[in-house]
Amino acid sequence: MSELSWYGVRCVFRHRELGVYEERLTLWRARSLGEAISRGELEAHEYCADLDSVEYADFAEAYQMFDEPGEGAEVFSLMRESELPADEYVGRFFDTGAERTGTAARTGSCCTAAGSTSEALLLSSTTHPSGTGDGDEESAAHCHGEVRGEGW
Repeated sequence: MSELSWYGVRCVFRHRELGVYEERLTLWRARSLGEAISRGELEAHEYCADLDSVEYADFAEAYQMFDEPGEGAEVFSLMRESELPADEYVGRFFDTGAERTGTAARTGSCCTAAGSTSEALLLSSTTHPSGTGDGDEESAAHCHGEVRGEGW
């Protein structure tokens, strides 16, 4: 048997009544990428069972962590090839204007959440479909000034 490793698993959900998609990252100890995804998908179905009008979009991907979880540990990473300049890339995949994120204030070299704890959580897990249909859905708060959106 292989050793247990930490994995970040990203799953996508559709909130029908709100008209939004949500990405959730969960953390798992597993012996393989497949086991981590299975555990993440099981939790995804439990999450949907607890909420009305939420469905799992049958999309999960995992990232094997190389460090133990802790402050500053990388829990998920996705690399995508693109010829877009940085500002266009961010606008297409991260900051489309359709995110529900609350606001952020720039402090030093990064952003901090302003408002409630739920707004802070949304800053790290906002979701929007890119509309390309090619699997390029991506989201995150960024550190380029104010994050736009109407908040919850």
